[in-house]
Amino acid sequence: MAPDKDATLTVSDVQKSIQKFNDYTADLMRANYLTFDDRLHHLFEFCEKDRTFSDIHRQIMDVPGAELEKWFPGNQRGMRKFKLPTDDEDRRIAVMYRMLHAFYTGTIQWESFCLSTFRLSSSSINDHLYALNENVIEPLVRDLGYRLTDVLEALPKDRSDTVSSASIQIVHHAENVIQQSATGNHIQQNANISNSPELQAKLDELRELIRTTSQQVTEDLELLEKAQQEATSSGKKSVVNALLQGISVAGSAGSIISAVLGLLS
Repeated sequence: MAPDKDATLTVSDVQKSIQKFNDYTADLMRANYLTFDDRLHHLFEFCEKDRTFSDIHRQIMDVPGAELEKWFPGNQRGMRKFKLPTDDEDRRIAVMYRMLHAFYTGTIQWESFCLSTFRLSSSSINDHLYALNENVIEPLVRDLGYRLTDVLEALPKDRSDTVSSASIQIVHHAENVIQQSATGNHIQQNANISNSPELQAKLDELRELIRTTSQQVTEDLELLEKAQQEATSSGKKSVVNALLQGISVAGSAGSIISAVLGLLS
Protein backbone atom coordinates (compact mmCIF):
# COMPACT_ATOMS: atom_id res chain seq x y z
CA MET A 1 0.00 0.00 0.00
CA ALA A 2 1.38 3.41 -0.99
CA PRO A 3 1.97 5.95 1.80
CA ASP A 4 -0.71 8.57 2.35
CA LYS A 5 0.95 11.80 1.22
CA ASP A 6 -1.78 13.92 2.84
CA ALA A 7 -1.60 12.27 6.27
CA THR A 8 -0.23 14.38 9.09
CA LEU A 9 3.17 13.44 10.46
CA THR A 10 3.96 14.07 14.10
CA VAL A 11 7.31 14.28 15.82
CA SER A 12 6.55 10.89 17.36
CA ASP A 13 5.90 9.38 13.91
CA VAL A 14 9.26 10.58 12.59
CA GLN A 15 11.13 9.37 15.68
CA LYS A 16 9.54 5.92 15.44
CA SER A 17 10.29 5.66 11.71
CA ILE A 18 13.95 6.50 12.21
CA GLN A 19 14.18 3.95 15.02
CA LYS A 20 12.66 1.30 12.75
CA PHE A 21 15.12 2.16 9.99
CA ASN A 22 18.01 1.82 12.45
CA ASP A 23 16.69 -1.55 13.63
CA TYR A 24 16.13 -2.92 10.11
CA THR A 25 19.57 -1.84 8.88
CA ALA A 26 21.15 -3.39 11.99
CA ASP A 27 19.35 -6.64 11.11
CA LEU A 28 20.68 -6.42 7.54
CA MET A 29 24.27 -5.91 8.68
CA ARG A 30 24.01 -9.07 10.81
CA ALA A 31 22.58 -11.15 7.96
CA ASN A 32 24.25 -14.17 6.42
CA TYR A 33 23.67 -15.91 3.08
CA LEU A 34 20.46 -17.54 4.33
CA THR A 35 18.85 -14.41 5.80
CA PHE A 36 20.14 -11.57 3.59
CA ASP A 37 17.32 -11.56 1.03
CA ASP A 38 14.60 -11.60 3.68
CA ARG A 39 16.13 -8.76 5.66
CA LEU A 40 16.86 -6.72 2.54
CA HIS A 41 13.21 -7.02 1.43
CA HIS A 42 12.00 -6.10 4.91
CA LEU A 43 14.13 -2.94 4.85
CA PHE A 44 13.09 -1.69 1.41
CA GLU A 45 9.42 -2.50 1.82
CA PHE A 46 9.60 -0.25 4.86
CA CYS A 47 11.55 2.50 3.04
CA GLU A 48 9.08 2.57 0.13
CA LYS A 49 5.88 2.45 2.20
CA ASP A 50 6.61 4.28 5.45
CA ARG A 51 5.26 7.85 5.50
CA THR A 52 8.56 9.32 6.65
CA PHE A 53 10.98 7.15 4.70
CA SER A 54 9.07 7.08 1.43
CA ASP A 55 10.09 10.72 0.95
CA ILE A 56 13.69 10.02 1.99
CA HIS A 57 13.72 7.09 -0.45
CA ARG A 58 12.54 9.39 -3.25
CA GLN A 59 15.17 12.02 -2.41
CA ILE A 60 17.99 9.48 -2.62
CA MET A 61 16.72 7.78 -5.77
CA ASP A 62 16.42 11.19 -7.49
CA VAL A 63 20.05 12.27 -6.91
CA PRO A 64 21.54 12.94 -10.36
CA GLY A 65 24.67 11.20 -11.61
CA ALA A 66 24.27 8.12 -9.38
CA GLU A 67 23.52 5.60 -12.12
CA LEU A 68 25.02 2.22 -11.25
CA GLU A 69 26.13 1.60 -14.84
CA LYS A 70 28.45 4.60 -14.55
CA TRP A 71 30.10 3.54 -11.31
CA PHE A 72 30.21 -0.24 -11.73
CA PRO A 73 30.78 -1.02 -15.41
CA GLY A 74 31.53 -4.66 -16.25
CA ASN A 75 34.38 -5.64 -18.54
CA GLN A 76 34.45 -8.36 -21.22
CA ARG A 77 35.34 -10.99 -18.62
CA GLY A 78 32.33 -10.03 -16.52
CA MET A 79 34.44 -8.46 -13.78
CA ARG A 80 33.53 -5.13 -12.19
CA LYS A 81 35.64 -2.33 -10.79
CA PHE A 82 34.53 -1.19 -7.34
CA LYS A 83 34.35 2.59 -7.40
CA LEU A 84 32.31 5.09 -5.39
CA PRO A 85 32.09 8.89 -5.75
CA THR A 86 34.57 10.66 -3.49
CA ASP A 87 33.78 14.32 -4.21
CA ASP A 88 30.02 14.37 -3.63
CA GLU A 89 28.56 12.88 -0.44
CA ASP A 90 24.97 12.93 -1.70
CA ARG A 91 25.96 11.02 -4.82
CA ARG A 92 28.06 8.56 -2.81
CA ILE A 93 25.09 7.79 -0.55
CA ALA A 94 22.80 7.48 -3.58
CA VAL A 95 25.08 5.03 -5.40
CA MET A 96 25.30 2.74 -2.36
CA TYR A 97 21.57 2.99 -1.69
CA ARG A 98 20.65 2.33 -5.33
CA MET A 99 22.92 -0.70 -5.34
CA LEU A 100 21.02 -2.26 -2.45
CA HIS A 101 17.71 -1.28 -4.06
CA ALA A 102 18.78 -3.02 -7.29
CA PHE A 103 19.47 -6.15 -5.24
CA TYR A 104 16.00 -5.81 -3.70
CA THR A 105 14.22 -5.48 -7.05
CA GLY A 106 16.29 -8.22 -8.66
CA THR A 107 17.69 -5.87 -11.29
CA ILE A 108 21.11 -7.04 -10.12
CA GLN A 109 21.76 -10.37 -8.42
CA TRP A 110 23.75 -9.61 -5.31
CA GLU A 111 25.58 -12.94 -5.31
CA SER A 112 26.94 -12.48 -8.85
CA PHE A 113 27.71 -8.81 -8.15
CA CYS A 114 29.79 -9.70 -5.10
CA LEU A 115 31.63 -12.50 -6.87
CA SER A 116 32.47 -10.28 -9.84
CA THR A 117 33.40 -7.21 -7.80
CA PHE A 118 35.27 -8.31 -4.67
CA ARG A 119 38.51 -10.18 -5.38
CA LEU A 120 38.76 -12.56 -2.45
CA SER A 121 40.91 -15.66 -1.99
CA SER A 122 37.86 -17.39 -0.55
CA SER A 123 34.99 -18.64 -2.70
CA SER A 124 32.55 -18.57 0.24
CA ILE A 125 29.46 -16.50 -0.52
CA ASN A 126 29.33 -15.48 3.15
CA ASP A 127 32.84 -14.05 2.85
CA HIS A 128 31.73 -12.06 -0.20
CA LEU A 129 28.64 -10.90 1.68
CA TYR A 130 30.94 -9.73 4.47
CA ALA A 131 32.88 -7.70 1.88
CA LEU A 132 29.63 -6.14 0.66
CA ASN A 133 28.70 -5.28 4.22
CA GLU A 134 32.11 -3.78 4.95
CA ASN A 135 32.38 -1.75 1.74
CA VAL A 136 28.78 -0.69 1.10
CA ILE A 137 26.19 -1.38 3.79
CA GLU A 138 28.08 -0.17 6.85
CA PRO A 139 29.32 3.07 5.19
CA LEU A 140 25.81 3.77 3.85
CA VAL A 141 24.16 3.23 7.23
CA ARG A 142 26.79 5.38 8.93
CA ASP A 143 26.45 8.29 6.49
CA LEU A 144 22.65 8.17 6.51
CA GLY A 145 22.82 8.03 10.29
CA TYR A 146 24.55 11.41 10.40
CA ARG A 147 21.78 12.94 8.30
CA LEU A 148 18.99 11.32 10.30
CA THR A 149 20.55 12.63 13.52
CA ASP A 150 20.30 16.14 12.05
CA VAL A 151 16.61 15.52 11.35
CA LEU A 152 15.97 14.36 14.91
CA GLU A 153 17.82 17.31 16.42
CA ALA A 154 15.76 19.77 14.39
CA LEU A 155 12.39 18.35 15.48
CA PRO A 156 10.16 20.19 17.95
CA LYS A 157 10.42 19.03 21.55
CA ASP A 158 6.73 18.22 21.84
CA ARG A 159 6.24 14.74 20.36
CA SER A 160 2.63 15.61 19.43
CA ASP A 161 3.64 18.56 17.24
CA THR A 162 3.01 18.11 13.53
CA VAL A 163 5.92 18.02 11.09
CA SER A 164 5.77 18.80 7.39
CA SER A 165 7.24 16.10 5.19
CA ALA A 166 9.23 18.90 3.55
CA SER A 167 11.26 19.17 6.77
CA ILE A 168 12.57 15.61 6.39
CA GLN A 169 15.26 16.71 3.95
CA ILE A 170 18.49 14.73 3.94
CA VAL A 171 19.71 15.29 0.36
CA HIS A 172 21.50 18.59 -0.08
CA HIS A 173 22.13 18.85 -3.82
CA ALA A 174 21.34 22.44 -4.77
CA GLU A 175 18.58 21.36 -7.16
CA ASN A 176 17.03 19.11 -4.50
CA VAL A 177 17.21 21.35 -1.44
CA ILE A 178 13.72 22.50 -0.51
CA GLN A 179 12.50 24.98 2.01
CA GLN A 180 11.93 23.18 5.27
CA SER A 181 9.03 23.80 7.62
CA ALA A 182 7.50 22.41 10.76
CA THR A 183 4.35 23.53 12.49
CA GLY A 184 2.95 22.78 15.90
CA ASN A 185 1.68 24.23 19.11
CA HIS A 186 5.10 25.51 20.16
CA ILE A 187 7.17 25.95 16.98
CA GLN A 188 7.17 27.54 13.57
CA GLN A 189 10.42 26.96 11.72
CA ASN A 190 9.57 29.16 8.74
CA ALA A 191 10.28 32.30 10.75
CA ASN A 192 13.47 34.27 10.18
CA ILE A 193 15.49 32.18 12.62
CA SER A 194 18.93 33.60 11.96
CA ASN A 195 18.54 36.88 10.13
CA SER A 196 21.10 38.68 12.30
CA PRO A 197 23.50 41.51 11.41
CA GLU A 198 26.44 39.25 12.35
CA LEU A 199 25.25 36.56 9.97
CA GLN A 200 24.72 39.06 7.17
CA ALA A 201 28.21 40.47 7.70
CA LYS A 202 29.83 37.04 7.40
CA LEU A 203 27.84 36.20 4.28
CA ASP A 204 28.84 39.54 2.75
CA GLU A 205 32.47 38.74 3.56
CA LEU A 206 32.15 35.40 1.79
CA ARG A 207 30.42 37.06 -1.16
CA GLU A 208 33.35 39.48 -1.55
CA LEU A 209 35.85 36.61 -1.36
CA ILE A 210 34.00 34.85 -4.18
CA ARG A 211 33.98 37.96 -6.35
CA THR A 212 37.71 38.53 -5.92
CA THR A 213 39.13 35.00 -5.99
CA SER A 214 36.66 32.54 -7.54
CA GLN A 215 37.14 31.13 -11.02
CA GLN A 216 33.38 30.45 -11.28
CA VAL A 217 31.81 33.52 -9.75
CA THR A 218 28.27 33.07 -11.08
CA GLU A 219 27.90 29.47 -9.88
CA ASP A 220 29.43 30.24 -6.47
CA LEU A 221 27.21 33.27 -5.93
CA GLU A 222 24.14 31.18 -6.77
CA LEU A 223 25.13 28.62 -4.12
CA LEU A 224 25.76 31.39 -1.61
CA GLU A 225 22.33 32.87 -2.32
CA LYS A 226 20.69 29.47 -1.71
CA ALA A 227 22.67 29.07 1.51
CA GLN A 228 21.61 32.54 2.69
CA GLN A 229 17.96 31.79 1.96
CA GLU A 230 18.21 28.53 3.89
CA ALA A 231 20.03 30.18 6.81
CA THR A 232 17.40 32.90 7.18
CA SER A 233 14.40 30.58 6.78
CA SER A 234 15.00 27.24 8.49
CA GLY A 235 18.48 27.83 9.90
CA LYS A 236 19.30 24.12 9.39
CA LYS A 237 23.08 23.88 9.67
CA SER A 238 23.54 20.66 7.72
CA VAL A 239 21.82 22.09 4.63
CA VAL A 240 23.62 25.45 4.85
CA ASN A 241 26.95 23.68 5.31
CA ALA A 242 26.36 21.40 2.32
CA LEU A 243 25.61 24.39 0.09
CA LEU A 244 28.59 26.41 1.32
CA GLN A 245 30.96 23.47 0.92
CA GLY A 246 29.94 23.34 -2.74
CA ILE A 247 31.47 26.77 -3.35
CA SER A 248 34.76 26.48 -5.22
CA VAL A 249 36.63 28.74 -2.75
CA ALA A 250 35.35 26.85 0.30
CA GLY A 251 38.86 25.65 1.10
CA SER A 252 40.13 29.20 1.60
CA ALA A 253 36.93 30.35 3.28
CA GLY A 254 36.92 27.81 6.09
CA SER A 255 36.99 30.35 8.91
CA ILE A 256 34.12 32.34 7.40
CA ILE A 257 32.01 29.23 6.85
CA SER A 258 32.70 28.09 10.42
CA ALA A 259 31.59 31.48 11.70
CA VAL A 260 28.38 31.30 9.66
CA LEU A 261 27.58 27.84 11.04
CA GLY A 262 28.41 29.01 14.54
CA LEU A 263 25.81 31.76 14.25
CA LEU A 264 23.20 29.13 13.39
CA SER A 265 23.80 27.15 16.61
